[in-house]
Amino acid sequence: MAIEKKISWSIGEVFAVRLIDRSYAFGQIVDVAIPNTASCAFFDCHSNDSSPPESNEIVKENVIATATVVASHLDRGAWKTVQRV
Repeated sequence: MAIEKKISWSIGEVFAVRLIDRSYAFGQIVDVAIPNTASCAFFDCHSNDSSPPESNEIVKENVIATATVVASHLDRGAWKTVQRV
């Protein structure tokens, strides 16, 4: 059984979440106070590819949800980090 390489990520990074319709939503890591979790903000921003809007524009979008999630989504690359802010 192959061991998956853990992907590095940090507070402030923007990540893409693939949706059921094959489009992408975007979130940002805002805190890691609890081990093996990440507190994230999700934005009212949607795209047909995993490239976020230009530069820091993503964080100017409205936050539509916040959640503390299991870090494995980021560790394994299921939610690919796409931008450092």
